[in-house]
Amino acid sequence: MNIFYSKETRTVFLSSHNFLRFKQGKKDRWQVSNMHDYAPLDADYFADFLGLAPRDITVAGGNKERYLFKDFCSIFNLVTENAKRNQGHPDVNPADLRLIQQLSMLYKMPENAAYTFVTLYMTMISEWYYKLSSGAPSVVKHIPKAVGIAHVLMGKRPDEAAKWSLHKTSTQICAEAKKIGIWNYIAGAEVLNIKIE
Repeated sequence: MNIFYSKETRTVFLSSHNFLRFKQGKKDRWQVSNMHDYAPLDADYFADFLGLAPRDITVAGGNKERYLFKDFCSIFNLVTENAKRNQGHPDVNPADLRLIQQLSMLYKMPENAAYTFVTLYMTMISEWYYKLSSGAPSVVKHIPKAVGIAHVLMGKRPDEAAKWSLHKTSTQICAEAKKIGIWNYIAGAEVLNIKIE
C-alpha cells in the first residue's frame, strides 16, 4: 500500500483502484467523494471506524475503543497542525498521509483502515471551508467530527452520532466535547483560536 496525493486533481490514491477526492459540492469545492462518485456521510465512516480491528490492543490496556480514539486523535491533530501552518486553510499534506499509512498498518485490514482514516482526514479538512447560512465560516471547524467519533465509541449508533450536532450551536458542541472528556485530547481551545485568514 502506498498512499499518495495528486494536488492537480485533488485526489488521494489509496491503491490503483481506490481513491478519494475533493470535488465541487452544493456549497463549496471541498466535498469528499470516493471512486464511485459517492460522498460518504458521517454515519458511513463512523460505522467504518467502529468496525476497524487493531492488530494488538494491549498498547491501550486491551481497550479497543481507547486504541481507536488514540489513533483518531492523531489524525484530528494532523488537521489542526495543518490548519495552523496554512493560516486556517488546510490541504492534504504528503507527510500527514505517510503517518496515516503507518497507523493503518497496525490494523488487521490495513486497506480498510487507510480508507477510513483518509476519509476522516479529508472530511475534517473540508470542515474548515464549510460556511454557515450567514456566509461566515464555522467556528467549531472539525470539532463536531471528534464529538461524533467519541459518541460512537461510547455506544451511540453511527446514524445517531452523525445527527447529534445538527442544529447545535458552537457553544453546545464545545460544551459536549468537555462533558464527555475529549476537549483536552483534541486541544479544543487551540482549534477555536486558529484564525482563518
